[in-house]
Amino acid sequence: MLCQRLDLLAEALVAIDGSKFKAVNHRDRNFTSAKLERRMRDIESSIAR
Repeated sequence: MLCQRLDLLAEALVAIDGSKFKAVNHRDRNFTSAKLERRMRDIESSIAR
């Protein structure tokens, strides 16, 4: 409200999201380019079988 009174904001909608999510960086969910390429090869060979 103070920023609006001081004309620091344009006439746009301002929304604040207070969502919090637990970060998960487990080895099985973390993909590098090499791991992704290897996984795609595994999937392709599985489909071919």
